[in-house]
Amino acid sequence: VRGVTVACGRKGGTASPRRGRALFKRVGWAWMRVLTLGFVAFLLPGPLSGQEMALTVPTQWSLFDRILGFDRALDERTDGGLVLGVVYQDRNRVSSTARGEIVTAHRETPGRILNGDRVRIVSIQASSMNELGRRLAEEGVDLLYLTPLRSQDASEIAEVARELRIPTLTGVPEYMGEGVCLGLGQRGGRPEILVNLDACRDGGMDLNSELLKLATVVSPGS
Repeated sequence: VRGVTVACGRKGGTASPRRGRALFKRVGWAWMRVLTLGFVAFLLPGPLSGQEMALTVPTQWSLFDRILGFDRALDERTDGGLVLGVVYQDRNRVSSTARGEIVTAHRETPGRILNGDRVRIVSIQASSMNELGRRLAEEGVDLLYLTPLRSQDASEIAEVARELRIPTLTGVPEYMGEGVCLGLGQRGGRPEILVNLDACRDGGMDLNSELLKLATVVSPGS
């Protein structure tokens, strides 16, 4: 109110009613635009807080290809082939886009472990946990990747995977405290490897100590 009064009146004089109404109209329309923009932003689909990926999917693909090379139990678990399950939500733009980028990376960025000849990708809708467990067992999933999910408890997905001894991966750093085995974040503008040791052991992974020297160890619930 004080700001409007100073703007409308001259020093030592009285504000003109016409000028006052004009300024009020301009201020009113400005606030309407701000409120409208905020409302539209609220309605637009996108990741909620704690669901952003720190690195692009192609970068994650290349890094996970190297990280998985430190798992001494990988060959024993996968028997030469590798089935990568990708949990996503088709009505969540960020989640479905991440799934598509993983498929593209698989096709266009072959690695030593995550290469087209060795890996088969299975897309799995995040639905009921009973359905998730059935699909994981039915498809023979060896690794499970979690895309950014909306209104879905990552710890429940991690628990289902852990019961089947399936290691979990993610590019969402916040999921690491919910029982995911391996993740990728960013610190100081550089990629950060995140490891949940308890979850890795429960998932049947046997990580080389050299990886742990490069990684940040995350405790459950952190």
